Amino acid sequence: MAKNTTSPEQQSPLPQKRGTRTDAKSILRWFWQLFRQVKLQSTINALSGIIRVTLDFAFIWATKQVIDLATGAGDAEGLLPQPATLTGAGLLLISIMALQIALGYASRWIAALLGVEAQNRMQRRIFRHLLHSEWHGREKRHSGDVLNRLISDCQTVVNVVTDTIPQALAVLVRLLLAFLFLFQMDRVLAVSVTIILPVFILLSRLYINRMRSITRAVRDTDSRIQSTLQESIQHRLVLKTMERVSTMLQVLSVQQETLRQQVRHRTLFSSSSNLVLNIGFGGAYLFTFLWSANRLAEGSITFGMMTAFIQLCGQIQGPFRDLTRFIPAIIGSMTAAERLMELEESPLEDVGEPIRFSREVGIRVENVCFAYDSHSRQVLKGASYDFPPGSSTAILGETGAGKTTLIRLILALLKPQEGRVVMYETGSPSDGERAAGTDERLAASAPDNEATSHATEVSNRETKISAPDNETTSHAAELSNRKTEITAPDNEATSHATEVNTTVTSLATKVRDCETEVSARTRCNLVYVPQGNSLFSGTIRWNLLLGSPEASEDELKEALHLACADFVFTIPGGLDSLVGEEGAGLSEGQAQRIAIARALLRKGNVLLLDEATSSLDLQTERQLLENLIAHNEQQEIRATLLFITHRPAVVEHCQQVITLTR
Repeated sequence: MAKNTTSPEQQSPLPQKRGTRTDAKSILRWFWQLFRQVKLQSTINALSGIIRVTLDFAFIWATKQVIDLATGAGDAEGLLPQPATLTGAGLLLISIMALQIALGYASRWIAALLGVEAQNRMQRRIFRHLLHSEWHGREKRHSGDVLNRLISDCQTVVNVVTDTIPQALAVLVRLLLAFLFLFQMDRVLAVSVTIILPVFILLSRLYINRMRSITRAVRDTDSRIQSTLQESIQHRLVLKTMERVSTMLQVLSVQQETLRQQVRHRTLFSSSSNLVLNIGFGGAYLFTFLWSANRLAEGSITFGMMTAFIQLCGQIQGPFRDLTRFIPAIIGSMTAAERLMELEESPLEDVGEPIRFSREVGIRVENVCFAYDSHSRQVLKGASYDFPPGSSTAILGETGAGKTTLIRLILALLKPQEGRVVMYETGSPSDGERAAGTDERLAASAPDNEATSHATEVSNRETKISAPDNETTSHAAELSNRKTEITAPDNEATSHATEVNTTVTSLATKVRDCETEVSARTRCNLVYVPQGNSLFSGTIRWNLLLGSPEASEDELKEALHLACADFVFTIPGGLDSLVGEEGAGLSEGQAQRIAIARALLRKGNVLLLDEATSSLDLQTERQLLENLIAHNEQQEIRATLLFITHRPAVVEHCQQVITLTR
């Protein structure tokens, strides 16, 4: 037997594909849209930053005044009024310091409150889009990767828009004011210190392009690690029983080593870039110090001015240092924005008012062909089925025959490549019988009284013809004679034939008009119980109320009784008992029955059950089916029942059976 030499990372089923590169203009437009949503916090942070910069320069000016007054060296050429005494200068300095402390405290408090709200709003925006986007059955991204984007990437982009960019704006203001302040005091020194700016801009462009690709690789690897952790915790029982814990640990180790190497490479690149800039900054500071010392020795400046020169040099170099710190954050946010934009590329489902039917509803599948992608086989090919209103149908078939796919097509979660799936009501609809939100074209085609009367007459005739009595036979003979008369080529027969043909055409048009192709808007008529455990963590009551948030206590009890879930009232806590993730604390059969009860609380004309009784014993299954059928028959508007099943007990209770084959 040949030995498998591939690494666990290569064998891992987790997605390895990286996203495509998005152009910078699209990312900037996306950031502008985000800024419009969080402009309050961004504006407050920007203004507080600018005020803080102003106070910093006021502090430098006040410090200079204190030193000059203490040394007896005045500055007659100052643009601002000078304090008359050392005490006044000291009080001014203390006041400025107090304002700086108060502003810093208020800024942090406001940033914390508004920052959380901005991040929550961003997460809700992406989360809402994901929930309303089209569902394809085979998702391109792992749920762990999606969670990583929802949490980490949302936080990154919001922090940049609400904090980093306002800080960068304040830094630019600081740079401008420091240059003007220093330029007013010494033009040669001001130009010499800021000459590093063009070199900085050139290096930053090269730095950004390289750093962006490195950061993307780090974020993608981080997503894969989160996916591995999530799946391993979710399927811990499988790993333990198959004794493959060490395998997943090895997969995680390989991924973490990849991340370590990528972070090491990013840190090395960033540190090397910063080293070059720090050498330039150090040279500029040394030049400022020696220049100021020489001017002081010549007596052309005061000691206070020398102190101001050194402080202003720091105020000029500080923005450059801050920009080197901001650039990695901005690059990281561009990568995060790119990953969030990929999530928002998922097309949304059809939006609009729900199309709710008020009568019994049937479903017709017409020549449907479907494949999950262009490279896989057709799961359904030319499928045509009819599920009459109020009927019950068992859908059988081997694994992979397309049973669940058929249900997903009816739910409009998937769209057929060919053919269509339609919902239709019993009879022809009349004015006012469709609930709010029904397609306008149905209302426009509502039948008039004469056509309705004629349709009733035809229906009555049809009933009489099918009745096995003498009157029907006589009536049939009469109709036969009439038919003979109609075929005669006289004017009266031709007129009558035209009238009948017009009526039949009108009725056919009305039947077609009451059909609606399934979409997200028709999903309000469907009640679905998926296979497997579909409970959320929380109380049993909360899970049930997902079916109908307005359900009363009696309605909850009735639904549980119909689903043979009366055991809920015997466990501690009853409806308020807590269940864990995926129904932890309940057996599979108990979780299935609660899921069925939840579905029964939802008002709908069609009930879809996908292997919903697979975990029940035969006696409980029979009782549950009898409850469902009996309850349905008692309703004024019966629901159409579709069961995907392999269980004989289900088939026995159904009016028709459909078998799918691969």
